Amino acid sequence: MPFGTLRDILITRYRLAASSKISNETTATPPIDPTSETELVSFSCDIAEAMTYITARKFSHPVLSTRKVLLTERGRCKLYDIYPTEMAIFKIDEECPPVAWLAPETIFIKEYSCASDIWNFAVVLWEIFSLGDIPDKGMSQAQVEKNIKQFVHLHRPPCCPEAIYSLMLSCWATLTRERPKFENIKIQLFNLIKS
Repeated sequence: MPFGTLRDILITRYRLAASSKISNETTATPPIDPTSETELVSFSCDIAEAMTYITARKFSHPVLSTRKVLLTERGRCKLYDIYPTEMAIFKIDEECPPVAWLAPETIFIKEYSCASDIWNFAVVLWEIFSLGDIPDKGMSQAQVEKNIKQFVHLHRPPCCPEAIYSLMLSCWATLTRERPKFENIKIQLFNLIKS
């Protein structure tokens, strides 16, 4: 894929554009135009659609992040590094990914399910709407784990619509049964593009 990862695009296309606007304006919040916001929601829809597809086929993406999403020449997101759900926990142990992306049940009791992917997806949404920032940047693993135990969630990124942040919060529900399903997430995101 010649366009690299979604994280590369977020940093080079969106974050740098927002930074140049900040230097020309007095506001501290990165301005993002409606077209860019629609594109960010579109990336989110693509990922939710892919996750809906693989989940229905008993696969998971245990280390999903914007670095694990490639972009086609048409700007469509494609996932790589997926595994059968029953093998996902082994992949996590193997890779030692940053805990900031992982669901509490995965970190603390080594349980993994599709609901764990839902939590992880919300962190990816946060990455997208923070224009490629790293969640809990600068914190130690112990600090991140303490935040998760105390239900301290990632802050709302400045260019994140309230509806997207509400969706993130619902995906970060402590009880796995309270997290939305990918099919519902996909519908919510598609509705945002239409509105």
